[in-house]
Amino acid sequence: MRRTSDPKITVAMPVFNCMKYVQEAIDSILGQTEGDFEFLIVDDASTDGTLEIIEQQKDPRIRIIRNEFNCGLASGLNTILSQARGKYIARMDGDDISLERRFELQSRFLESHPEIALVGSYFTFFECKDKGDICIKRRPERPLEIGCLLGIASQVCHPSAMYLREAAIEVGGYRPKIGIAEDYDLWLRLRERWLLANLPEVLHRVRWHEQRISNRRLMDQVAFSKLCLMLDYERKVLGEDSLDLMTHDDIGTVLGGGVPIPRKGPADIRKRIHRNWKRISYWHDPRCPEVGLLRRLARWPYDLGAWQILLTLIKVRVRWKMRPITLHLPSGELLKA
Repeated sequence: MRRTSDPKITVAMPVFNCMKYVQEAIDSILGQTEGDFEFLIVDDASTDGTLEIIEQQKDPRIRIIRNEFNCGLASGLNTILSQARGKYIARMDGDDISLERRFELQSRFLESHPEIALVGSYFTFFECKDKGDICIKRRPERPLEIGCLLGIASQVCHPSAMYLREAAIEVGGYRPKIGIAEDYDLWLRLRERWLLANLPEVLHRVRWHEQRISNRRLMDQVAFSKLCLMLDYERKVLGEDSLDLMTHDDIGTVLGGGVPIPRKGPADIRKRIHRNWKRISYWHDPRCPEVGLLRRLARWPYDLGAWQILLTLIKVRVRWKMRPITLHLPSGELLKA
């Protein structure tokens, strides 16, 4: 039960060495039209002056948590989950910009749709604050479509997401062992109990630069994404997965492009799980999920689940084609998608 003194929203922003951009990120949060929030910032042992910039902020809604050692994004988010007082968690990255109505629209949507635990939005990529955005990235809006298409890739942009704090805690929060696919892993576990959605408008801007973790560690992200789907399949079979039993060597096998040995269930079930893990490793590629899906269908043409995903994907793309969107940039330019 939310106490009347508790904020509606907790903003979760772990940061590490983003001194160049963090002030813009903070300003975009403090400028939200929905102001009923607390702003938790975890500084993950930055060495570039990020902490000093954060400590200069005067807004009383900001709370700073300092890590003595670098613990990683997932650990920082779990720290925030454990200290958060808000009903909703609004994710934010220290190099991005949220549009001013993001919290207002997302919290209103969640309040009117209690069956939905998470909502994201369309977003844009941009290089710097004063230049035009590069492109609009759309994501499926309807919960059943998102639930289906999560079978090939994440369908919610992590820093654009707002979700129920209790729902995230109920499914175990973020799991640091899953590496840099911590959001995809959480979305798949939330999908088992709740619906997920995206608002069909641009509410967030993702900064594109070479130091983005998705650029620096692309192949690691591909490997951990495969692991997320492997564990998702294992939960469907056993009701639980074996991530907690995986060793450092198992994770190394995944990062090396291999398939670890399942560690739960009877021998015949483990054999079945391992066979399906090999299939996932063969076809799944989050860099271009459509190509991976076609590869899956070419190898296993009677895979009904894959056909359902393909038909859902076509339905979404046709709807987008028939309903293009435009975004007026501050420069006066028009961005289309």
